[in-house]
Amino acid sequence: MIKSHFIYCYLPTQKGNNIQYQNYYDLMYSIRSLYKFYKDPFDITIIGKLPDYINENELPNGVQFIYYKDDLNSSTQINITNKQLIMANLFEEFIDINDDIIFIKDVYRKDLEFHYNIGKIRTFKKGENVTGFGKILKNLVDILGPDIINYSSHTPKLFNSLKFKNMIKKYDTSQGISTDVLYQNIYDDFKDKKASDIRLGFWEKPCGKFKLLLEKEKYKFKMINYNETGFILNPWIKEYLENNLKDKCEVC
Repeated sequence: MIKSHFIYCYLPTQKGNNIQYQNYYDLMYSIRSLYKFYKDPFDITIIGKLPDYINENELPNGVQFIYYKDDLNSSTQINITNKQLIMANLFEEFIDINDDIIFIKDVYRKDLEFHYNIGKIRTFKKGENVTGFGKILKNLVDILGPDIINYSSHTPKLFNSLKFKNMIKKYDTSQGISTDVLYQNIYDDFKDKKASDIRLGFWEKPCGKFKLLLEKEKYKFKMINYNETGFILNPWIKEYLENNLKDKCEVC
């Protein structure tokens, strides 16, 4: 059986301003959910820095840490791309997973063979001043043209390492682009695979139906994702993490 190689590109200092939020929007619960719900063989590589609660000298078999000092003069996306290149040189393929992704049901490798999308990237007006992640998406439109699909869906992404390295050689990523969006628009066509098929996101508004959905056998979501605003507006997230992922795994 093929082993899945998960990579976390981690930089603790980039987390939210809310201390309580930082304690829960973190690597620990994501890793615990991976150990609890991922049902195929896997290992983990953390690239960047380690949080205080993970001891580099006590990492179990199947978990490795690679130190990477982020260039603060470069964009976050450029630093992420550099970390992904490290992984591409270690394995034939790897799965890039964010620390804000929490598995809540059994997940198998077959579930992650697709890159899930959130629809088409919007059209940018000529001369439009775009900032933040919108600028990263605009850079992609400038490279590939209009009508491209947005695969930046906060779901784990499976990359073929050779394809990934060839992509980096061919396309200029120095301005900061989303490698997962570029990769999928070049190599694969999963337009029918929507992020809402597998992931439930909490970002800007409360969602009181979550517990009810969890109790239904036909509940389709296998993972959740949230940001600082979503965490504050949905206090049940803290309760869910503490109740369902309270037990330590081999890592933390």
